Amino acid sequence: MKLFALRPLLLAIGLVILGCWSIYTVVRSSELSVPASANLHTASTSTSDAAISLSGVKVDGTSDIPADIRFDDDDDDGGNGNDDDINSGVQPPPPITAPPSQTPSCKGGEPCKPPALPNDPIKEGVKDDGASNVPTDIRFDEDGNGGSDDDDINSGVQPPPPIKPPPPSSTQTASSCKGGMLCELPAFPNHDPVKAVQGLIGRLLPSHSTSFELSVILPAISSNGSTSEVFTISPGSAVGKVALAGSSGVALASALNFYLKYTCNASITWGDDGSGLQLDLPPVLPIPVFTQITRPFKYSYYFNVCTFGYSTAFWNWERWQTEIDWMALNGINMPLSFVGQEYIWAKVYKQLGLTEDELQEWFTGPAFLPWQRMGNVRKWAGPLSASWRQAQADLNILIINRQREFGMLSVLPAFSGHVPPALSRLTPNITLGPAWGGFDKTYCCASLLEASDPLFVQIGASFVKTATAVFGTDHVYQGDTFNEMSPKTTTPAYLKSWGAAVYDGIQAADPKGVWMMQGWLFLSKFWKPDRIQAYLSGVPNNRMIILDLISQHVPIWNTTGFYFGKPFIWCTLHNYGGVRDLYGDMPGTTSKPAKALYKPGSTMAGIGLAMEAIEHNPVFYELATEMGWRSYGVNTSEWVQQYARRRYSSLIMGPAEPFVRAAWDTMHTYLYNNDRYLHSAIELVPSLKVKLHKNGTAVTIAWRNLQAALDARPSLANVGPFTYDYVDVTRQQLTNLFSELQALLATQVSTCNFTNCVPSVQAIRDTMLMLITDLDVFMASEPNFLLGRWIKRARDLAEPLEKDHLEFNARAQVTLWGKSVPRLNDYASKPWAGLIGDYYFGRWSLFFDKLLLPLQSSQRIFQSVSGFQLQFEQDLLPFEEEWTRETKVYASEPTGKPAVLGTALFAKYGGSEAQLQQKYSVLAASDTIMPSLLYKAGNMDTSQLAWLCSLQPSCVGFSSSGELKTNVSTTKSFPGRTLYIKL
Repeated sequence: MKLFALRPLLLAIGLVILGCWSIYTVVRSSELSVPASANLHTASTSTSDAAISLSGVKVDGTSDIPADIRFDDDDDDGGNGNDDDINSGVQPPPPITAPPSQTPSCKGGEPCKPPALPNDPIKEGVKDDGASNVPTDIRFDEDGNGGSDDDDINSGVQPPPPIKPPPPSSTQTASSCKGGMLCELPAFPNHDPVKAVQGLIGRLLPSHSTSFELSVILPAISSNGSTSEVFTISPGSAVGKVALAGSSGVALASALNFYLKYTCNASITWGDDGSGLQLDLPPVLPIPVFTQITRPFKYSYYFNVCTFGYSTAFWNWERWQTEIDWMALNGINMPLSFVGQEYIWAKVYKQLGLTEDELQEWFTGPAFLPWQRMGNVRKWAGPLSASWRQAQADLNILIINRQREFGMLSVLPAFSGHVPPALSRLTPNITLGPAWGGFDKTYCCASLLEASDPLFVQIGASFVKTATAVFGTDHVYQGDTFNEMSPKTTTPAYLKSWGAAVYDGIQAADPKGVWMMQGWLFLSKFWKPDRIQAYLSGVPNNRMIILDLISQHVPIWNTTGFYFGKPFIWCTLHNYGGVRDLYGDMPGTTSKPAKALYKPGSTMAGIGLAMEAIEHNPVFYELATEMGWRSYGVNTSEWVQQYARRRYSSLIMGPAEPFVRAAWDTMHTYLYNNDRYLHSAIELVPSLKVKLHKNGTAVTIAWRNLQAALDARPSLANVGPFTYDYVDVTRQQLTNLFSELQALLATQVSTCNFTNCVPSVQAIRDTMLMLITDLDVFMASEPNFLLGRWIKRARDLAEPLEKDHLEFNARAQVTLWGKSVPRLNDYASKPWAGLIGDYYFGRWSLFFDKLLLPLQSSQRIFQSVSGFQLQFEQDLLPFEEEWTRETKVYASEPTGKPAVLGTALFAKYGGSEAQLQQKYSVLAASDTIMPSLLYKAGNMDTSQLAWLCSLQPSCVGFSSSGELKTNVSTTKSFPGRTLYIKL
């Protein structure tokens, strides 16, 4: 009778174990199964068209980003040409079904996949058999078994005897060092890991606040005595209980995140209003297998100096709290902490006798403080009120306290020589720096205090002493003297004096202090290796950390002997100004850090994210942060598919899964294998200069597959992360289509001196402006793409009399940036509803008005397009400046349903195979004999080409290579090509 009563309980336990095993087998499987009958949208290659080239670097391995040109999008001045377009030879089949001539070759009924890449970077850092080619080292073995990486996460290894935390409390301190330079770098602050993570769970998973058994374990100790963070995941003491242990609050939070990701198929990424969360957890949590992971690096660094302008300028405590939780979950243990430092600077300079008015000649407005701090600009968009400075200092106290609760080492600012102009009253030893970014003398030209002046160390010490009295200290201070400017002489002693002066200022106030600097300046041609060595030689090796800021493209560590013995952090600088595009070098980000770590003589101390802005491309950042816990490369193709299952919930996807797999396979292969991005033509000053997206066809394939996924499983519209990706990919597709229209416009205008082009230009104008309007309405449906939210955050932080002033800061940064500074115009543009529909639509409307006026009067002005463009930009400036001063209220909450609006856009702009078959005849293995070219598109999707051809009466057909034709009367055999002729 008693046994019978226990049957329901035993059955429940059995179901939980069975469910956990099912999830485990999916996570561990090297390939997720897909129905052989699934009809996926895929890409095929043309044997005769241009070869595919997907590298983000030159053939010789060097970066294709100019060292001295920070603001160039992609360094591609190809104009209307497409010879260098990555996808210029890709021919995707139509969306659902394709005629035999366009069907890719697939074997055994398996789903088609995008073509393999030449010199496939996915396998970089991994042997042909998939195993890691990094030497096995038990210190860096995730599960502690000394084996290969094949069995690491959820490997089923039996747990070792429990590791007891040190008595008498759960507070963990670092073990004593026995040797090695990394031991001598600052340790993490004392804290209570269990208390910190209990708070995080309460905020993130309140319904599971009692489901986790948290404990503290000792950090791992290497042979040289340095310590590494470690965490374990194991079954708890009862059904539904999960045991997490970590050597720090960050390690313990990371254990929670790894459990949620790899056992529960959950996902936690950026996103307003919970749009980045997929936490579809059962009431009784699944049982994990034992997992142990040890961090291979000491530090996991986060932020760029510029991030505090482009992303966090108007964050309140609630937003910061969410970000710090995200940081802890993703293993960040060394964040830059730059908020509120102007409160300290004001104190320091007023003690020296400067007045508030003199400080206001130096301080910029809140949106531009990063560049004032680095000495690039002054006063612009100011003033900066005392109340703002006080409020930001109070906010930073909350930020740093919470970071330290997790055991994070908060990096404070340091004095690097940039001073208010009024300091010239106290010393003549001040040099004016060069003009930066095109600013005139009212706002440019840093005042740089010479390193030889005794005031230098005095100010440096005073700042550190005052800052640590307010914020406390973890003994690391960041400062950059020569950001995008060069010293006035190359003399080794002079260069050495600058580094020594910054360090001496820190040391005078904090003998344990370490100077951190960004290595961005070393990209300049000025900095030859001997000059870098001289500059660094004034600082002891163990008292400095260098952020190798763009390691993924232009590593400096490998040309300077690991910075001549200084510890460095391998960083990826993924984003500039917050510009949106779908991109990221995932293979390089997973393989290159390990190569730097294992190279003989390496002084690598950590891995870092140094993007200028955040809250975009979440797939890239989830992988990049995970690499802070890995000592080897991963199979990014498999990882991306697991990411998609977590992000959209494998329990929900069902029949949509094959399309999701195809979408992410395409994006991984073509979009997330390099760091080259393209600025949206909608967001740039209107012109006839065209740059087509090099992966336009891949974006279209991903777009079609995500739409097919939504059609197959409409409930995906209720999954926040899916909706975000659906909106973002649709945005990219329409942005790319706008560029194609711009190129078609430029082609038509080039004929205006010979024919009446007004009707065709007007038709293209109407379509381009319609697309902008449609995109604005669509973006308004997603909370992460709202201009109104950016402005509201700025106004909410301001005192009543400052609200309009802070709104100007918010508007100016994402538009003009500076005052009449063309070089910076649109550098930080955003695809936000409101900005698209008002600002960008207004500029393009004015452009067409100016363009059509001479055409309608038959004036032949286009022999000098550059002259027309210069005059237009001068005429446009009053509109732009007036917009930045407006206070129109924009919606800060989303309107409309993304799935409904997006489906309508797909029907409007996507074309279809049925329409193609109805309106075109198809000639396989054929093309026309030149000359018959109207325009060569960058996108090879046949439905998109048909849509473009329909806009021009002179277009009578097109080829699968992207050429729109004006004459198809004479054809020739052309293997690999297909010709489509209007019926």
